[in-house]
Amino acid sequence: MSTADQALQQAIEHHRANRLEDAERLYRAILQAQPKHPDANHNLGVLAVSAGQAQAALPFLRTALEANQQVVQFWLSFASALLDCQQNDAARQVLTAARQRRLTGEAIDKLEQRLAPQQIQPAAEPPLAPAIAMREAGRYVEAAAWLTNWIDTQGKAATDVAQIAEAHALTAHVLLLDKQEAAAAEALGRAVALAPAHPAVARNRARLALKQNQADAALAAAQAAQQTNPDNPESWLVLAAALEAKQRNAEALPLVERALQVCPNYAEAWANRALIRLRGKDQAGALADVEHALQLKPHLPQLWSLAATLRFQRSDLAGAIAAQQTALGLEPENIIVICKTPHRIPTTI
Repeated sequence: MSTADQALQQAIEHHRANRLEDAERLYRAILQAQPKHPDANHNLGVLAVSAGQAQAALPFLRTALEANQQVVQFWLSFASALLDCQQNDAARQVLTAARQRRLTGEAIDKLEQRLAPQQIQPAAEPPLAPAIAMREAGRYVEAAAWLTNWIDTQGKAATDVAQIAEAHALTAHVLLLDKQEAAAAEALGRAVALAPAHPAVARNRARLALKQNQADAALAAAQAAQQTNPDNPESWLVLAAALEAKQRNAEALPLVERALQVCPNYAEAWANRALIRLRGKDQAGALADVEHALQLKPHLPQLWSLAATLRFQRSDLAGAIAAQQTALGLEPENIIVICKTPHRIPTTI
């Protein structure tokens, strides 16, 4: 029996005995050596689903199915997790593919019953979703205005204090991204007054502290957010950024990798991994990561500035100049300097 097989058996024993942390540790150890291991991926996905983290489970379950399409349970687990994430069309496609492979059984029938049209309920949009969409598109002024209006109207009638605090914290974030540090601090103060322990509040306390070069305060706030909201990729990335500010890159990297595994379109995570790789003298890997981040969020001048430096370091002078010109076009008032030293881009997290 191979070492991976032995570790898998031990992990399954822990899993069955409800020693879930031990099981997860062994599953992840197997994946470090064999990232495509079907059983370890599947069981880690099942662990995540059982903990109410169906979205985080999807990459593991997808990898397990891609690695071995002969196991009926892999199809069932992946389709069920997709349903839990309200991805009904994707779940239907998975079950159709399973039927085409002549996979049958009561469990598949029950999953198809869950897909019956009369049982499909549209997912409710979170109240602050419009502002989040504006933030992700780089429309910070619009996001701040929308949030101000929401707080002045719906927010006043809301009984959920935590939700109002989250709106103030999100306002602080978009203002910080828009380089309005003083206004961001005021909005964050209102959020802290309402719900100081809210993870969104703690994350933005960390962001503001990073902006102010207060690494210790940033780390304390980021750790508080992680403890309160341990399954949130945004909390992982903010904590990683705080650890990077303390030059603890070896601790930051697994958090960034975890965020990318769960959210492969997380531009800020790609950018932060680029910075870690740059400090590790991996210029090629850093450039690949920042180029990927730019594909996702080409509106961020900080990323173009970083791309300019990385291209310059690799003797791509034309590419460096083009990236610098793009950065200046996005932010004309900011003087971008191509240099040989690593950058930090804390306000993008």
